[in-house]
Amino acid sequence: MCEHHGAGLPSAAARLRPRDEHPAPLRYERTILVIEDDEEMRKLVARVLERDGYEVVAVADGDQALDWLGLCLFDGSLVHVPALIVSDIRLPQFSGLELLEGMLCATTDVPIILITAFPSEETYAEALELGAVRVLAKPFELETLRLAVHAVLDPRPAPPALTLRDRGAGWTKLPA
Repeated sequence: MCEHHGAGLPSAAARLRPRDEHPAPLRYERTILVIEDDEEMRKLVARVLERDGYEVVAVADGDQALDWLGLCLFDGSLVHVPALIVSDIRLPQFSGLELLEGMLCATTDVPIILITAFPSEETYAEALELGAVRVLAKPFELETLRLAVHAVLDPRPAPPALTLRDRGAGWTKLPA
């Protein structure tokens, strides 16, 4: 995306503002940007993530995503920085892979989960090479998405499930 949208402009590295040696964290802790052109899928993903307590900004294409992010091709600035981006790969205007590449021009601090209805080895390889943290093939279970989001935003292991066991005089909670 940097070369495509910034033809004739300085290289991505030259456009980036110098970073502080100890920069402040860039993320809004619970904000997830969802980019999905299918309205029903976008609403479903947003609803599931909102139920998990995340603030969700849902947009239909890459242009709307860039409007919200405030990505400026000249200096790499971001107005809003989400904790995570969940994006479809095939989008109007430009692809999720191009968005991923463009985000790398501005910051490497925002993890991106890509989703696709057209999975292939080449797509997976390119997405992971560009820095995607996960690639999910549609259709996927919503629980798979929830677990992927949780793994990225809160990598601590989930607490063990508890079961109840009869200890004669009453019930005791024990790890499963």
